[in-house]
Amino acid sequence: MVQIKIKGLKDGLHLFAQFDDETIFLKELEKRLKAISMYGKAIEAFFHIPDVCDDTLLSLFAICENNHILIKGFDEIVERKQQIKEATLYNGQIITLTEDTLWIGDMRKGAYVHAMGNLYVIGHVEAVIDLWHKEDVLVASSITSKVRICDSAFQNVTSFAPIKAYYNREKVLLKAVKGGALWEKSLPLHQEKAGLEKAVSY
Repeated sequence: MVQIKIKGLKDGLHLFAQFDDETIFLKELEKRLKAISMYGKAIEAFFHIPDVCDDTLLSLFAICENNHILIKGFDEIVERKQQIKEATLYNGQIITLTEDTLWIGDMRKGAYVHAMGNLYVIGHVEAVIDLWHKEDVLVASSITSKVRICDSAFQNVTSFAPIKAYYNREKVLLKAVKGGALWEKSLPLHQEKAGLEKAVSY
């Protein structure tokens, strides 16, 4: 599996990559950078990639040099941490979740949740949900609350069926999902198994 995304920003290109085969990654990277270098002038780029061996790094340097890409720096991608919490959140409670979280239990009205990762709730959500990053999503069994993602405005969200809230162009968008597919598609596999085993009695 190799995923490469390239974004052009004012300070140059930002290249984001995830891969499980360094050789295939280098081949795909060379193909993508050749297409960019067709314009002829040198381009600055910042790389957001997982930790790689020295040989792969040297090959990456060579590919960039051959395609007139000036490397501005590297930002190592660290695998996101994940956690499972089983609790009820009550009126007046304010919490901050710094990891992707599977929450088993209700989040009551008057509570406030700051989330710096994806939030999956097997339960009813009435608490205000504030997701910090545009890549993050909220998936809940049911919800009657306000949700904000990144720089969007708070949006009233009501659904008595499983729903997914996600970010698009400064807005919170909603997608209804079938209960059976809700957790299978959204949760990492090891979280899904452990979380659903806990939720049997919910």
